[in-house]
This record gives sequence, structure tokens and C-alpha cells, in this order.
Amino acid sequence: MAAAAAAAAATLERLEALSCPPIALVVPLEPAEALRLLCTPSARRLALLEWVCSRVYPPLATRLDALQNGPKDARLRELAKLGAELMLCRADDMALVEGTAPPERQLEFIRDLLDAAPPAGDGGEGSPKSRRSALRLTTRFLHEVLETPEGVAALNPACPPPPPIDHYGSPPPRRPQPRPSGPELEATLGAVRRRLEQLEAQSPELGGSPAPAPPALPALGVAGRDLAALATAFGETELWDPWGPLGSGGHPILASCGPLAPPVQQGLRKLVQNLGVVAQLNDTATEVTRLVGGPRHRAIDTRVAALRQRFGNVPKAGGPPQD
Repeated sequence: MAAAAAAAAATLERLEALSCPPIALVVPLEPAEALRLLCTPSARRLALLEWVCSRVYPPLATRLDALQNGPKDARLRELAKLGAELMLCRADDMALVEGTAPPERQLEFIRDLLDAAPPAGDGGEGSPKSRRSALRLTTRFLHEVLETPEGVAALNPACPPPPPIDHYGSPPPRRPQPRPSGPELEATLGAVRRRLEQLEAQSPELGGSPAPAPPALPALGVAGRDLAALATAFGETELWDPWGPLGSGGHPILASCGPLAPPVQQGLRKLVQNLGVVAQLNDTATEVTRLVGGPRHRAIDTRVAALRQRFGNVPKAGGPPQD
């Protein structure tokens, strides 16, 4: 309570400095009496609050004069409305304006109103003296801003101009990279040299050792000769009954050449010829692989001529070669 009384005495001194009419006949007061005057509902407190609010907003005085003979609540609502417009209280906070709120809140509300009011010696907003004071302060401010070096520097900051619109889509400039030192260059060149040696060892086209030849397909000539011998032997005999007499499961019965032997023998001979063609194609594929894997400096026309010469012995499509 002592702190609130001291705050009330300080607030009353500010009101006395502004020559507040409602307290002109009662000051000076003790701190406790000042607290009772500012934080207890009374006609003097209401007149004091109306005077401060009218000093903050002079048109409010005309409105309060019109409500002088009206109900007290209407005048309190006008004060609360002004406090809400100044964001000091709510528009329905009637306890704060009539004097029933806690003393700390009431004193804070009055101090905020005094902070928003014009200083002592000013006739209030809208008066000629107030306008002259505002004009003088504005002129001084413009002089400090426009004519002093600090103001000119604030209005013209030292910043680079914005880039042209055409450069907005371009990539940002690349920062220069530091040049590598001698040891770093030697290490990089050594790594590149080792990698080239590995590639030369793996690829014959770069001058390395030739790659191992692909595994050759099994010779088809042996199979052709075996089939030819089988066809010759089959031409002399014919399998008459492969299951034995009457399906007894005994040894098959061989008979002399019958009507089935000639077409079977002819089919076997065609098979031998086709196997020869396959063997020749195998040799050609091996030669193509060798030519493609050879040195790169060989001309392409030389390779084409070699392939044509090799493929010249291969029969045209449509059947095996004719005897």
C-alpha cells in the first residue's frame, strides 16, 4: 500500500504541474490522501479524469458538456470508449473509470493518459499554440534530416544499385578458384598416368597386350563325318521291327533296304551339309571378332573387303549348298 501511495503522490504532482483545475484547491496532499483522491469514486475524481481525457482529445469536452445533465453512466461510457480507442482499457471496463478497480490499475491508467496528453504550457490539440509547437518541432526534424550529414547519409545509404532486369535470370558469377600448388598437380598427373596404364593393359586398341581370344566352338566336322558314316550304314539295312517279334521285347530285327531307307538317307546327307554351313559361319564369326578387336588404325574399307571375301563362300539363303 505504501508503494501505491507513493505512486499516487507522484501522479498528483504531474497533475499539479499541468494546472489541473479539479485539484487546484486541495493540493498539496499526503501520499495516503492522494491515493484516496485518485483511486476512490467521487465527483472530484470524475472531474479530474474528464479533464485529462479532454486534454488528450479536445472534442471529447464538447460531448461531455452535452451529457452534463444526463446520467453519470453515459459520461463514464464516453471515458471508457476513449480509453479503448487509445488501447489503454476495454470499452466495457467501467470499474476502471468509475474508481472501483485495484489502485495499481487506476494509477497506471491515469499515468498512461498523462503520457498521451500534451506537455505543460501547451493549450491542447487544435489550439494555435499547439499548432505552432508542432510546426516548430516538425521544422527542426526536417532540418536535422535534410541538412545534416547524418540525415543525408540515412536517406542515401551506401548500397550497390540493383542489377538490371535482364540479369535476373542469369546464373551468379563464378568465384575464381585458387590455383593448385606444384605437389597437388604432380599427384593428380600421377593418378591420371596410372589410370591410363590400366586402360592400356585392358584394351588392345590402346596398344596393350591383346585380349584373350574367345573360346572356340566345338568342331562340327567330326559330327558331320559321324553322320555320314551312319547314313552309309543305314542305307544297307532297315529297322524292320524295333520291338522284336510281336512285341516280345527281344532284339530288333534288321532287314535289307526297304522303301523307308532312301528318304532317311537323303535327310541325313542334307543335315551333314547344313552342319558344314554352320561350321563355316562359325569360322566367319571368329574372323569378324578378330577384325573388330584389331588395331584401330586399320581402315574400314579393308575390314569390309575382308568380310565380303569371307562371306562369299557362304551359300545364299534358301537351303544347303548343292553338290
